[in-house]
Amino acid sequence: MERQTKTAPELEQMILSRLGAEMACPPDLQVKVVRVDDRWEAFPEFLDKDKNMECIARVVLIADEIRTVYDLVKLSLV
Repeated sequence: MERQTKTAPELEQMILSRLGAEMACPPDLQVKVVRVDDRWEAFPEFLDKDKNMECIARVVLIADEIRTVYDLVKLSLV
């Protein structure tokens, strides 16, 4: 079964929205979705990573779950 496609900003917002509903993380949290080989990865970005290890781990878990449903739109170079 083919997965639905979403843009990187859509996937980032999905991850942040779900994270906000599940736990309290700092407002400076950003998530960057990028293609790595044949799949996408989500990278959490914080000003202070040492104090937010639980949020970082949860971003990775949420991305793993969302990745089973959504793929990153492939950009075509014209």
